[in-house]
Parts: sequence; structure tokens; C-alpha cells
Amino acid sequence: MKKVYLLLLSILLISCSLSNTITSLSPTETPTPTQTPTPTATPVPMTDEEFSELALSTCEGLKDNLSDIADSGESFIDRYMMAAVVYQIAADNLSVISTDPAAAPLATEFLASLAQLPGLFEDYSQALEDAMADSGITYSEISYFAVTTEDNAFLVFANDEWNELMVEETLKMSFYSTKASFESSANELGVNICTSVDPIFD
Repeated sequence: MKKVYLLLLSILLISCSLSNTITSLSPTETPTPTQTPTPTATPVPMTDEEFSELALSTCEGLKDNLSDIADSGESFIDRYMMAAVVYQIAADNLSVISTDPAAAPLATEFLASLAQLPGLFEDYSQALEDAMADSGITYSEISYFAVTTEDNAFLVFANDEWNELMVEETLKMSFYSTKASFESSANELGVNICTSVDPIFD
């Protein structure tokens, strides 16, 4: 009888010891899952080649619009102003494209110069109109007009002689340097179709 009592006592002590080491979840407690970070995609910058493909249709439209201006028969002052409008249309169409100068330097240069051309064409048109007024020459008196390759002087042949329409040097330099940048980058990108027509002299 004593041995049975001791055996029961030993079992009771073991049971108590186990109950103290086991932790159970309460009925309402839910294990919290470990959150795994969601990987984020790193955008790949557009290349000059990819930009050329996207810009081609806009450049074709720009070429057609410039051709229409060249064939319009309007005065050169009006044609400069009309060109400002169509360059703005092209700039607006391509403004949704963002480029990285490191990945697409030519495209970045192209977009930057295109964005400036509308304002410069408009300013240049106004400057020529003011110069005409200052010189006292009317458009009906002009037989020919030209721009010199040396210093981009705008000349008109009126009253049996060549006359220079004086344009502020800063504006003239900005106009022709931006125009040259646009044409150069277009040629390098392979979209020179948009520079194949001169709306003023063609």
C-alpha cells in the first residue's frame, strides 16, 4: 500500500511540472504572420532608339504642317508665326515623354530645343515686323528675302537694294542656336524628317 501511494504521488508531481511548462493559445488569439516585403520594379530609362520610335509619327505630322506653311503663300512674318503654332503642337504631343539625360542624351536635347522653338519663332516674327516698321519698308515693296550664312542677318530686297532688318543680337543668337540644336539632335536620332522642310525659305 505504501508503494502504491508513492507511485501515485510521483505521477501527480510530474503532471504538475508539465502543466507549468506548457503555454496554450487563448481561443481568440491568432498567430501574426510574418510580413514579406513586396519587391518593387526599378524602371528602365528610355534610350534614344526607343524615343525615336515613339517620336516618329509626331515628326511626320510636323513635317506635313511645315510643308503646308511653306506652300501657303503668306508673308515671311506670318509664316514664322504659323511655324510657332505647329512647333507648339509637336512639343505638346511629345511632352508626355520623359527622358533621362544619361540614358537618352539626344532625346533630351531634342525635347529641350523643341520646347523653346515656339516662343523663339513667335519672338523672331515680331522682331521682323518691328524692323519692317522701323525701316519704312512695306511687304509689297519686297522682291526677295534671304538670311546670310555668316551672321544670320535677315535681308530684304526692296526699292532696288538690299536692306537688313535689324533683329536684337541676343534673340538672333538664341533663335539660330536653338534651331541648330534641334536639327542636329533630330539628325542623330534619325527623325530628321521633321527638319526636312523650311517653312520660310522652301
